[in-house]
Amino acid sequence: MSSTRNPHACTLAKNILRDFYGDIVATVCDSLLKRGRQNFRELLRASGLSPEQLREGLLVLVQHNCVSCYKLVEDGFRGAIKVDYVYDVHIDKILQILRKPWFLLHIRDEMGEIAERVVEGLVETGRLRLDQVISSVAGQTGESAEAVKDKTVQALVSLIRAHYVERAPPCDLPLKPEKSHPSAQKKKSAKVAKQEADREAGIMSAYGVYQRERFRLPPSLLSLSMDSLFGEDDLLVKEDTAKEKAGDKRKRRRSDNDGGDDAEVVDDADVLWRVNFEEFNRAFRHQACVDIVENKLNKNAAFALKCMLEATRASESTVNEAVSRQVSEAEIGKASEQLAERMKDTPDDLREALEQLREDQLEFVTYLGMQAGGEVYVVNMERIIECTQLVEVETAIRDRFSMKGLRVFRLLLLRKHLEQKQVSDLAMLDSKEARSLLYQMLKAGYVHVQDIPRGADHAASRTIYTWRVSLEEARRQFIDDLYRGLHNCHCRLMDELRKGNELLELLELAQGENEVLNITESQRKGAMKLSQTVRTLEAQLLRLDHLTAVMTDFSQ
Repeated sequence: MSSTRNPHACTLAKNILRDFYGDIVATVCDSLLKRGRQNFRELLRASGLSPEQLREGLLVLVQHNCVSCYKLVEDGFRGAIKVDYVYDVHIDKILQILRKPWFLLHIRDEMGEIAERVVEGLVETGRLRLDQVISSVAGQTGESAEAVKDKTVQALVSLIRAHYVERAPPCDLPLKPEKSHPSAQKKKSAKVAKQEADREAGIMSAYGVYQRERFRLPPSLLSLSMDSLFGEDDLLVKEDTAKEKAGDKRKRRRSDNDGGDDAEVVDDADVLWRVNFEEFNRAFRHQACVDIVENKLNKNAAFALKCMLEATRASESTVNEAVSRQVSEAEIGKASEQLAERMKDTPDDLREALEQLREDQLEFVTYLGMQAGGEVYVVNMERIIECTQLVEVETAIRDRFSMKGLRVFRLLLLRKHLEQKQVSDLAMLDSKEARSLLYQMLKAGYVHVQDIPRGADHAASRTIYTWRVSLEEARRQFIDDLYRGLHNCHCRLMDELRKGNELLELLELAQGENEVLNITESQRKGAMKLSQTVRTLEAQLLRLDHLTAVMTDFSQ
């Protein structure tokens, strides 16, 4: 499921950009959201901004990975080639701004404080070169750049190898062709079909080059990392670094010979790095799978599932993979040894936990039999996420319509179509109470009514009305409610911060100068109330964002 077409998600994205980067950036984003992919001239007419303002807004959006620039090559008049650049907005990446505390907490637990500083600088700035990353960490820690250089390089290398940080894509990647419906495709001559096939092959080749370079460590960064580990006098390190540089030069010459004029060698110092949100969402998705298994089964089964996901994590190509690759018992045991070093409570008998997962009726894990590495399993991640989504939808219905409403929802989900009297009888509710609940849930969009006429005139007296539940429509309605809640919560938080801006500035000034504040009793109570309100709203934002991720980012 995607948030791209949800109107509340679009409004939330515009408000986030307006609060963080100003009105010009929000205006550019609004034009792209309303009219889709556009070039500079079309954006200039649609936004009503001056060329300088539009250029400034686009630079900010591209720098913060909210907008991508693509190279569009089309056939012009009389066989001429027409080259243009178009811009496309990414709502999902804009909404990732709300997930910043998740990112920092996850990286601190997994890789330490310096890695957290690196990710924080990249999230706040968008794209940085190596020297800018070092300066960002130095500014956060209050130390000199030379003092934090070695630690920062080591943290950055670890983040790249773990795929949490990637190279920023170039702004001249070709635009991928849109696939039309088979019934809308027109017959083409062999020459035209061959030209389009060659062009599409060239486009995919360009994306393949970027995918190969996406997580490649530059030789200069690798040598700095080795020097900080072993010292500059280590001859073996120097020899390996020299071999790496020589091999890299040969690869570049080979790519130049193969690519012709299109091949471009980028200086290592000019490489821009950015946060790879997909890897963070993959880690959060795995944790959501572990949490639901722990709730449904126990901690031992959850640890066994965590070992399976850890062993197969590197082989996942997308965030919302339906199933994992096949994983053997030997790989699971190796992953458990690695996790045992970081975790305190681990099960004594891993085989017993695997058997419990295999025999569970929910079918979170599929047993494939015996092979060379022992017993082989596959994790049904899509099944686990669907179970998690159902739990969240039922929790929302229970909180909104009480346990009686949840009973009615589950009854309709199980029995498909029921009349109102059947609902009241099977749910053990009074007829008036059942009618009230059904119409409340109908207004909210979680249940639907189906009319079955007995005659062609559709007279109400000769029509049977049945109630039904569609789980897919209930999920869609829940996602809509989540985005509406996120938008309202974010607007309330920004409004509270604007109202208490003067008081917050006074508190920050006093804390910076270590002075005692001379404020009235009403100001003190107002500051305490504002602080409590802001904490509550921020916690609610994180909770709603987590639910949104479960319902959208983690599913297909």
